[in-house]
Amino acid sequence: MSSRWSAPAPGSCRVDARAMLAAARATDLEHVAAELAAGRLRPVMERTYPLTESVDALRTLEAGRVQGKLVVRVGE
Repeated sequence: MSSRWSAPAPGSCRVDARAMLAAARATDLEHVAAELAAGRLRPVMERTYPLTESVDALRTLEAGRVQGKLVVRVGE
């Protein structure tokens, strides 16, 4: 899979993005859970696909048109 993301021209838009990296430690997971519960951390899910449409999900991802996470439902 390739990524085709390119940065916008300086001054063309305003982006407010924050990243959080955490090792698999209980204290980190508790912190993330508290941030989610308080509404200060919001996962962005662009679209949900059934497993039967997973090929379409991969095509969308490879085309670089994804603004959030793609979710593939299994077992429904």
